[in-house]
Amino acid sequence: MSLPMRTTTLLILGATVASAQATVGRTDETWTTRERLDAGQRFHVSSPNGAITITKGTGRDVEIRGVKSADRGGSIEEMAFKVVRTAEGLVVCAVYEDDDQCSMEGGYRRARRNDRGGWNRRARASFTVQIPAGVLVEANTGNGDISINGAGNTVKANSGNGKVLISGTDGRVTANTGNGEVIVEDARGEVEVSTGNGNVRVSTSTGPVNASSGNGDITIAMDRVSRTADMTFSTGNGEIVQSVPNDFGAELDATTGSGRITTQLPMRLQGRIDPHRIRGTLGEGGGRLSLRSGNGDIEVRSAQR
Repeated sequence: MSLPMRTTTLLILGATVASAQATVGRTDETWTTRERLDAGQRFHVSSPNGAITITKGTGRDVEIRGVKSADRGGSIEEMAFKVVRTAEGLVVCAVYEDDDQCSMEGGYRRARRNDRGGWNRRARASFTVQIPAGVLVEANTGNGDISINGAGNTVKANSGNGKVLISGTDGRVTANTGNGEVIVEDARGEVEVSTGNGNVRVSTSTGPVNASSGNGDITIAMDRVSRTADMTFSTGNGEIVQSVPNDFGAELDATTGSGRITTQLPMRLQGRIDPHRIRGTLGEGGGRLSLRSGNGDIEVRSAQR
């Protein structure tokens, strides 16, 4: 028998929630809340199981909508929500037990790992969030996709299992997933991304960029980057393609177990010629550029826009 849909709307009043860490919305399928956040404050949203979608809002409030669902044999009442106001900003978590923790630094943390349900809960809670401009954003999920579009100054996203898509950010981007594709588009700052299994694609107007994949291709495009910046791209199995401006310079160290290494930029070779490893100075030189592929081609392209 399906449960009737219930919706709760919560307006947070100051810091009273932070001290008690009370759970809300346990019997509700849909739960919403709104809270004021100023530019420069932090917003952290965390779920043990569920997708997270964040977009830029138009006002000064963060608007949060949590939707719960359950697989056969499970119940939406297995999950609830916590809202914590700190001096730094706001933390929102989906939790299993009332004594599970929700904090700015750790996000969701289980209080008891060996209870009857263990980690095999059948419920999930997905978040849809709109945030004000200039807020620092962090999103964590144990299992689910993360999408952050045009929102956040500094952005951090972590998924244990799921795709991560981030676009239109102003500051530093850090994105990680244990299993899934990572895409960062139209960034305007430093980017650091990794995946245990999946392709990586990054485009940013300003580097540096660092990227790794246990198994997948890595494609990087940068409009400009400081000559002193060090960058590392590595994949266990896949090709690496890096597009850089015409005046790009670096100390290149590229290695592939099985594949070709090519560059469209002028380069002064160092050491002996080896089809599977190249060391040399690109352009006028600069920071260290390390490219590693266990099995795949490596290419540095000139792509001045």
